[in-house]
Amino acid sequence: MSSLTRRHFFPCLLSGVFTASLLAFSPQGFGQEATWDRAQNITDAAVAIAVIQKEKGSRGAFEVIKTCYETAIEPAESYTQGVERCLTQDIINSRMTAAFYGSLSAEARERNGVPAPETITDAMGKRVSATFARLEVPPATAREIVTVINGEGETAFRKARFPQQ
Repeated sequence: MSSLTRRHFFPCLLSGVFTASLLAFSPQGFGQEATWDRAQNITDAAVAIAVIQKEKGSRGAFEVIKTCYETAIEPAESYTQGVERCLTQDIINSRMTAAFYGSLSAEARERNGVPAPETITDAMGKRVSATFARLEVPPATAREIVTVINGEGETAFRKARFPQQ
C-alpha cells in the first residue's frame, strides 16, 4: 500500500464528533466485561466484511451492514458479540470506502455520485457513537473496542481483502 493510500486509509477515527460523542455518554448500566474473545470476534468480522466487499463492492458491504444494524443493533438491550461485529464492519468498511473516495478528485466524486470521504466517516462516527451511548458502553471501554478494531481488525481486513500486498 503506498504511503498516499495508507494516509487516506487510516484517517483518525477518534476525532471530531466521534470523540465528543464517546466522551459525552453515561457509563451507567454497563457492568460486565465481554464473555467472548473480543480480538477474535473483531478479526472474524473484519475478514467477513472484506470477503463481502471483494465480492459485492462497498455498496454491497453497506447493505449487509444496514441489515446487521436492523437485526443485531436496533433490538439489542446490551452490548453483545453481534453488536460488536456490526460496529466492526461499519467502521472498517466506512473507513475503507472513505479512503478510496478520498483518492478521487472532487469532480470525479461528483461525476460518479459519491460523497466526500468526511461525509462517510462522520455518518459512521455518529452511528457508532449513538450505539455505544444507547447501550451505555463507558467511554474508556468504547475507546478500547475501537483500538482493537483499528489494530487487529484493520490488519485482518487488509490481509483478507488485499492478500497480494
